[in-house]
Amino acid sequence: LSKMKNIIALIALFLVSISMQAQDTLNLKNGTKVLGVVTEISSTQIKFKKTATGPVYVMQKDEIASVSYQNGTSEVFGVTTSIPTATTSNPSTAPKPTVKNTESGKIGKYDAQDDGQLLGKKHYGGPRIGMTIISDGSISKSIGANVISQFGWQFETRFFTVDNGASGLFEFIPMVGGMERGIFLPSATALIGFRTGKGHEFGCGPTLSLSGFGMVFAAGTSFQMGHVCFPVNVAFQPNISKQEYFSYFDGNTYISGTKKVDTGFKLSLLVGFNARNN
Repeated sequence: LSKMKNIIALIALFLVSISMQAQDTLNLKNGTKVLGVVTEISSTQIKFKKTATGPVYVMQKDEIASVSYQNGTSEVFGVTTSIPTATTSNPSTAPKPTVKNTESGKIGKYDAQDDGQLLGKKHYGGPRIGMTIISDGSISKSIGANVISQFGWQFETRFFTVDNGASGLFEFIPMVGGMERGIFLPSATALIGFRTGKGHEFGCGPTLSLSGFGMVFAAGTSFQMGHVCFPVNVAFQPNISKQEYFSYFDGNTYISGTKKVDTGFKLSLLVGFNARNN
């Protein structure tokens, strides 16, 4: 049994070693080595991917001395007397080649030590449906319910994305609640947040409804199927205590003053899907 475990461990180590080496190497003229998989070579450019699911990068051919392919072959471009290695060059002083990210269409400087290449903006949108629980307070009292439905739309902008899939988000979500009770409760929420490469997200921002302004804290996760995302989010709006003016006539005189009023907290569960707009 012990020998079998050792054999399995050696096989696993061998497979990992192969997978780590199964990449092409771009030897740049400034001494930098870039690992990736070459997808296309034209007369002036070389296109490659750093990861299987990552974006396609473009480098000018005159910045590359040679390419060493994963199958053991190599290809030399232009005329060069030697190909310096990364150990003989100074990365801080060597010029950095220009790289074009074809997904964002933007030109930037490539650093072989930096895997945080930013991609361009992406816009998504999709419907949202869910429910909101409202604790006892002025809001639930005015609508006569502690649970209402929610229908709306989410407009999402990913204003940056890095190679591991993490992204910064801005979301605008107009909603209408309470239609199953014959009432119209519009609201609009703006969120700034962050989504990890695994689809987990969190954010916060202001919300406006008929009950006034408030703050919303949201968290959730997204499931990807092709080019469509299926988010599941939970949003929490804290209770707000405020002073309200009151006035009434008791039959003899007018009585007025202020009193403390609690709006009650809101807890919402929303699901839906997002598709890319542009």
